Amino acid sequence: MNISAIHKLVENGFHEEALNKIQAAKDRGETNPILMLFEALALYDGNKDLECLVMLNKFLSKIAPDHEKHYYALFTSGICLMNLGLPTEASKLFDLVPDEYPDIESERREAKLKSNVSKEAKNIYKSLIDRANA
Repeated sequence: MNISAIHKLVENGFHEEALNKIQAAKDRGETNPILMLFEALALYDGNKDLECLVMLNKFLSKIAPDHEKHYYALFTSGICLMNLGLPTEASKLFDLVPDEYPDIESERREAKLKSNVSKEAKNIYKSLIDRANA
């Protein structure tokens, strides 16, 4: 199976079939990094944010920073971090994505808002623990 066929499977929501084809390609020795990106997207669409993040990290480690999907992988990694409850970390990734990238400004705002809420909640938690232990 060629890479464009796998891409079509991912694009059309056939995630399990795509993952099976990707695994078969890897078993045959295929090393094209784009397979990692497609695997990440299939995992993301299957609500497997941590696994997606792992694959995006592998993809980014295999490509040059000027690869056409570099910012896409960073953006998607940020979304996964948000979904995993790590808005501060997501915000740092979103800051690496160019301002003209689609939807980046709204994601930056959301990440910063959630990060601020998370910091405030942690401060309140610390206060609660201090009071409980007093």
